[in-house]
Amino acid sequence: MACWGTAGPPLTVYATPRCECANASDPAVQQFVLHVNNEKPPNERFVIVVLDSTHLFIKEDAVPELKERLNQLMDENTYKIMDAS
Repeated sequence: MACWGTAGPPLTVYATPRCECANASDPAVQQFVLHVNNEKPPNERFVIVVLDSTHLFIKEDAVPELKERLNQLMDENTYKIMDAS
């Protein structure tokens, strides 16, 4: 399980036995995590409990996928300077 929160970097994870405390950087990141969770069938969902607008407990094995999905989202929404040559 993980506790997910929303202060600091997009995702900070604090390990506890069999769970993680995830700290997302803002409520929008938490909403993205909840969206990813709700895309899954009920038996594969990883959010255990929402603590507040920036923290959740999630299953430990979901952390790598969440970090990858968040990195993809950040890459898609980052301004890139094009080479004019």
